[in-house]
Amino acid sequence: MKNVSLTIVRRLGVPPRAVFHAWTDPRTLVKWLAPGGDRLTSVTADVREGGRYRFEGTHAEGTAYSICGTYRKIVADRLISFSWSYDGPA
Repeated sequence: MKNVSLTIVRRLGVPPRAVFHAWTDPRTLVKWLAPGGDRLTSVTADVREGGRYRFEGTHAEGTAYSICGTYRKIVADRLISFSWSYDGPA
């Protein structure tokens, strides 16, 4: 597979600091990142440039998956750039 790049820009009605926290705090990630009956079972995040993260979870029907990657650029309370690798059912 080719390297694919995706940039998502959203304007939210909350301060950038709250969004940064939602993406970088493992206790907060568990609450929102697995929608529709999915469930995160483990979150580790070394939130620094070059640091790695790993999210492990279970889909609503019971199949396990993991998402992992590396933080490419971090600007506290402003920007998070990271790779994304999904390992699980399509």
